[in-house]
Amino acid sequence: MVEGADGGGAVLVVDDEPMVRVFLARVIERSGLIALQAGTLGEGRALVHQRRFLAAFVDKNLPDGSGIDLLADLRDAQPDVPVVMITAFLDAQSAVAALRAGATDVLSKPFEFRTIRERLEGLLDRARLEAERRRLDALLNHADRLATLGTLAAGVAHELNSPLAAALSNFEYLAAELERLRPQLGGRAAERLDRCIDAAAEGREATQRMRTIAGDLKLYARRELGAPSTVDLAEVVSRAVTLACHATRGRIAVEVDAGPAPRVSGWATRFEQVVVNLLVNAAQAIPAAQRDGRVHLSLSEASDGWALLRVADNGPGVPEEVRHRLFKPFFTTKPAGQGTGLGLSVVADIVRAAGGRIDFEPGADGGAVFRVVLPPAPVVAPASDAASE
Repeated sequence: MVEGADGGGAVLVVDDEPMVRVFLARVIERSGLIALQAGTLGEGRALVHQRRFLAAFVDKNLPDGSGIDLLADLRDAQPDVPVVMITAFLDAQSAVAALRAGATDVLSKPFEFRTIRERLEGLLDRARLEAERRRLDALLNHADRLATLGTLAAGVAHELNSPLAAALSNFEYLAAELERLRPQLGGRAAERLDRCIDAAAEGREATQRMRTIAGDLKLYARRELGAPSTVDLAEVVSRAVTLACHATRGRIAVEVDAGPAPRVSGWATRFEQVVVNLLVNAAQAIPAAQRDGRVHLSLSEASDGWALLRVADNGPGVPEEVRHRLFKPFFTTKPAGQGTGLGLSVVADIVRAAGGRIDFEPGADGGAVFRVVLPPAPVVAPASDAASE
């Protein structure tokens, strides 16, 4: 069953002949849809402004006006709804007028069940394709905005590097000068001096943290060039947790258990993208009203010697009927506007390109667990010195 925007798949039928309306309604309902009927232009207009429709069959000649006028209303209110204009007096002029007004097709009365069924299937296919096109356009536009945002963020991180370096240098200078002044100021100002030194140290640490975050952001946005290299996943996890903190801070507790794990082959920024996406996905899966939101990230060596990354949350979990679609492009269980449906698909592509695998399993506490397994980087023996002659 095809569903409309308000939760039910509805087709509009407007005709002044009750028998025609009943006939069309039966064909529509046999397809598992809802048929909403109107006998006049006024009744049709009222329905057009009450709900969304997947398609419409509209009589050209109505008691209180023309079906062309109703077609114009449909085009204004619901421009993507395909419409079949029906008439008992079909001629070339009428057909051209209907098509120019925006009708998808023109059908002459009387008609057979098979004809209406074929027209209905054509309308629904058209509606599905148009809805999918709009959805893909919206997702691609959103992805393009994210790519632009990444470029801007990298530029901002680069611009921040110089002032942050200057601020860090000034804090270090201030702390050192205050220490030199301690013998000259004597005991009376010792307590105030200690507070100033502590403030300078805190400023230095905060500035260093901002500089580190800016550097991580710049690395994350950078496009990789050249051959893959050996990557330390512990460093990847550390940077990714810092980058993803905006999606978790103040609401989600993130627990990190980064144990010994083999190094892997690839690009560090791509693996960072894997970890960031999994962390953000886990954080977004936990409802805002849940007070004990928690994400546990662990890194270890699997029993077969591969690197194992595990991201688990204590959210509501993933319904069983959609689990097989988790890594499909453009699939998301999030509400409209809160997800592109690309995150897990991109993660899966990166993992597979590195020779690894990713899978999902329900958590013991009802949440979701994503496991990424990556092969260890090949061990390259050091070049031996040439034998002396």
